[in-house]
Amino acid sequence: MTLLKIKAVTPVAVPPKECRRREEGTKRDAGLRPNTEIRFVSIRNGPRYLLYFSELLSSDYNVMLEASKAEKEGYDAVQPDCTFDPAVKVLKELLNIPVVGPLECSVHIASMLGRKFSILVNDIKMAKFYEERVREYGLADKLASIRESSITLEDLGIHSGKQDVETIKKKISVAGEKAILEDDADVIILPCTDIFGLKDLFMEKYGVPVLEPGPIATKMAETLFDLGLKQSKKAYPSPLSELKL
Repeated sequence: MTLLKIKAVTPVAVPPKECRRREEGTKRDAGLRPNTEIRFVSIRNGPRYLLYFSELLSSDYNVMLEASKAEKEGYDAVQPDCTFDPAVKVLKELLNIPVVGPLECSVHIASMLGRKFSILVNDIKMAKFYEERVREYGLADKLASIRESSITLEDLGIHSGKQDVETIKKKISVAGEKAILEDDADVIILPCTDIFGLKDLFMEKYGVPVLEPGPIATKMAETLFDLGLKQSKKAYPSPLSELKL
């Protein structure tokens, strides 16, 4: 079988051990084939966290710098590894390999699995990013709610390397249950690409699937590669002159 290489780029600068943790979790939860390789690379500069438009702009730029090298480096697909889908549209123009956004993939799959979906966010300040993206993806009418989970940067452990898995699970459980019972959500989308192992959290009690955006995007990249598909160059034409980065 043909070897498939996917490059995933983190939206904030993280240590190598965080990249390895994401690789392990993604490989496990995405159910990738043995011949699919996923490599996570951190941006070199940028914010520690994303709460404001200014931080998102910095992340977009730095993700673009790192991810735009993927095709020349021999990768077959690229994944900005964040549910804000940083630089996805730009990369679809710059590259001739599939570019997958974790949120874009997740909301479209959610719309297939249920009538309405809810997105969980770490901090309510992040809601504005998701509202804009969901409208852009044409699925605003299927968004049941955006619920704050109150997961902190310390809980995630992206800089310390020590994720508080049990605390995250408890916070997701509380926020997700409210989305299901109070907002009538049929599908729950997790707030981060680096949270793993929760896809069956609400299935037994409520019959509601939980989508893990990181593994979903990676599996979508694998699927697009298998089908020989990539972004339309009518929608995302390549720049007429080489972009000097």
